[in-house]
Amino acid sequence: MGMGPIINPATQQPFMNDQIPDAMIAPFAKAILANVPLPTTPGLGRNFSGFGDRDLSMDQFTTRIDHTFSSNNLVFGRYIFSKVNDLEPYPATVDLSSGSPLPPPGFGQLTTQRSSNLALQYTHVFNPNFLNEFRFGYNYLDAGQKSANSNVDFVGQFGFRGTNPPPLGAGYPSMVIPGLSTLGDATTKLFTTNNVFSFVDDLVRNVGKHSLKLGGSYTRSLVRTEFVFNTAGQYKFLGVFTGNPFADFLLGYPAVATALTGNPTLHGIGYRVGAYFQDDWRATNRLSLNLGIRYDTNSRFRERDGKMANFAPEIGGFVIPGTPGHTNPAADFARFPGVPFATSSELRYPDQLTNNDYNNLAPRIGFSYSPASSVVFRGGFGIFYNTGLLGGRFGIMGFNPPFTGLELFLNFDPTAPISAPNSLGNPATNVILGQGPTKDFPDAYLQEWNLSVEKQFGSSLMFEAEYIGSRGIHLDGTTLPNQPAPGGTPRWPILGVDLEIAEPAFDSWYHGMILRAEKRYSHGLVLSGSYTFSKSLDTGGGSLSNFSDEHSGAPQNSADIAAEKGRSAFDTKHRVVLNAVYDCLSETGKHWLQTPAGSSRSWWVAGS
Repeated sequence: MGMGPIINPATQQPFMNDQIPDAMIAPFAKAILANVPLPTTPGLGRNFSGFGDRDLSMDQFTTRIDHTFSSNNLVFGRYIFSKVNDLEPYPATVDLSSGSPLPPPGFGQLTTQRSSNLALQYTHVFNPNFLNEFRFGYNYLDAGQKSANSNVDFVGQFGFRGTNPPPLGAGYPSMVIPGLSTLGDATTKLFTTNNVFSFVDDLVRNVGKHSLKLGGSYTRSLVRTEFVFNTAGQYKFLGVFTGNPFADFLLGYPAVATALTGNPTLHGIGYRVGAYFQDDWRATNRLSLNLGIRYDTNSRFRERDGKMANFAPEIGGFVIPGTPGHTNPAADFARFPGVPFATSSELRYPDQLTNNDYNNLAPRIGFSYSPASSVVFRGGFGIFYNTGLLGGRFGIMGFNPPFTGLELFLNFDPTAPISAPNSLGNPATNVILGQGPTKDFPDAYLQEWNLSVEKQFGSSLMFEAEYIGSRGIHLDGTTLPNQPAPGGTPRWPILGVDLEIAEPAFDSWYHGMILRAEKRYSHGLVLSGSYTFSKSLDTGGGSLSNFSDEHSGAPQNSADIAAEKGRSAFDTKHRVVLNAVYDCLSETGKHWLQTPAGSSRSWWVAGS
């Protein structure tokens, strides 16, 4: 690889002819290289071109029934089943920014998905002005992504210590060699199973000038989530011991090794309840009002077995569900010496470790007023809550101590190499992956308002001017509560500065003016155009990123989020859209391109 002589770590002298004797090559390195195809082109770099066989199978079944028992009773039902198996010869999670070649075949990934969807609906018409509609839905999803070598117990076969045993640690460890393709299986595995049951009922009643709508819904979610990384270990060979990264790999001496140990699999139980009332009122021939209110409560997920933890700033450590002496037996407190732990009962946390939000009352109002037949004013205001169940924030609590930790091994002493199988059991440093949502986590909501005027000129020309504004409150984002002030130290030194918390501490603002013009169909021509002048501001926000080297979306100073206020990443100040459609044969008397039978063909020209 053009890096100078290859040094024998045992003698600190170069190998004869820069060749490592076969007896010194690590058995696990030979086993991994046995899966790598031989070069297809000459040269020392990028010398393999080829492809593996992708095996993709998809099956889908759909059935539907519609039945009318009478003019007042109607039933609808639908069932959809889908199955997908996709075996990719190359890992799907590849870091293209690393500059290394793509991995060779032999370490592919299998993606599977099974889904079922059942929908039932019953409509009863009491009279022409009064009806009820009931709907039931069931959604099932079982999806996963794992190594194509998940039947291989490589870490057990070669005695790797400090990693998870199968099935979590199944497959080949990841071997990172700068300048070469990463060998071994992808470092991430993802599995999820969802069972979602929903019940919805809607009533519609017309009374005089009022159209009244009333309804409610209940959704229950049972989820299983398993997102793991480096469970079989990742080993980086940097040339510390021989002067050559690939030679370090052949001898089996890594400089860095990491492995996630513990089982972050979670089984969540959550629900959502909603109710609404709406009155569409035709007050006069010129004025219509839309008045409504909605209420939603979205529970935080409770872990079925209490096998999760959340960061608790009250103690500078972690809180787990239960009472003293009655916690999930998988909790390994001894593995994290010096880290404070407490139960939810001791700190007065709910078993979900995050409080529910019961204040989600959302009014809506709208109007339409036409002082003349060619002019219409419209406007409205509404509050809209995020009705998600915080599923992503629930999943990250499976990575916290005392249930999960990251083993880290570092060795940059060229005179004291340690083999990869023994590196993480040497012992390795136990890295704390602290993360989770804050105890009080109100649902994000959006206040939105608009006002417009529309004017029609003649029979085919329309012009509209509209103002739209919105304000986002309690938006979800990442903060770094252990971030030290300049020249200072972390508040909780044992947790480190990588502690990441999801916090509803971000905001957004949007103001926009929209001008529209439309020439409706006449003389074969349709024209429309719009111009938007807008500004979008926010204070940031983003997802937890404890698994990478960068903090996606985290503010520069978590103690001063307001200082992050600036233009949104998606902000577009000016936007112009033009559309045109012309019917070439629409003019009276223009019967071009007639067929011999006398029928004409339509020709259209469109552009935007």
